[in-house]
Amino acid sequence: MRKAAILLILLLLFPFQASYAADAPPAGLPAPREEVAVLTYHHLEPSSTGKHLTNSAVLPVEEFSWQMKYLYDNNFYTMTMEEMKEFLAGRFNPPRRAVLITFDDGYESNYIYAFPLLSRYSFRAAIFVIGKKPGDEYGGTGPVTVGASVPNRHMTTYQIKTMLRTGLLEFGCHTYDNHRLIDGKAALTVLGTDVIREDLLRFNNTLGMVGIPVPSAIAYPYGAGSKNAVEAASSMGYRLGFTVHSGYVHPGDNSMFINRFSIRPGDGREYFTGVVNGNWKPPEKVTPKE
Repeated sequence: MRKAAILLILLLLFPFQASYAADAPPAGLPAPREEVAVLTYHHLEPSSTGKHLTNSAVLPVEEFSWQMKYLYDNNFYTMTMEEMKEFLAGRFNPPRRAVLITFDDGYESNYIYAFPLLSRYSFRAAIFVIGKKPGDEYGGTGPVTVGASVPNRHMTTYQIKTMLRTGLLEFGCHTYDNHRLIDGKAALTVLGTDVIREDLLRFNNTLGMVGIPVPSAIAYPYGAGSKNAVEAASSMGYRLGFTVHSGYVHPGDNSMFINRFSIRPGDGREYFTGVVNGNWKPPEKVTPKE
């Protein structure tokens, strides 16, 4: 009886001990880090088509499959946009090694090839679509044979909504019609704030009219943001802006100029595993000889 009373007193005085043990990460999981790798993909094709040999934005499906399995087998955590926002503000620490998976442009291959793999592993991801594209007329009506070459067409409204319903996929802005060059420069680095804002308003209205939630994140076409683009996006309620500058993301970084690693077909698996495990180093600057 005396021992039971002493035990009860100890539990009342030191309840944090039990709580701490319950919250400790399971053994064998990668330790959390104060940095996150944001991965960027575009178009996926089976390697048999050979498109990855001439287009660095086309990743073989087989390689994407290997990468997702690697993340799953090594217990990686896939973040959401909201978690990234909180991470940058210092209010969220991933429970283990984490990545944020993103796709640019909204190609239909994301639905045909990436979506089943993401669903298999219950991975979260974000797709930045071009507002002028997500309409049923862009996706076509004919069936697509898995394993065959997929035309560079974009997802239909139906496909986007199907992905949304899983709760795994979310969608961001890649502008309505400013994925283009003006005199050889990315449009968002040339246009004025009001013109960019008008484009983003049209994007938001387009998604709203077909019942797709208006996003709070933008990926700048060509990865090129600007002061005007940030001002316009911020005024429209966007809180995250993504570039394609290689590098990790840390708490306190500028939330409108977020680094991302572009995953290309010729990078190799050693590069991929180095990036996601925090071993990537920026290339050394070469000092010209005098």
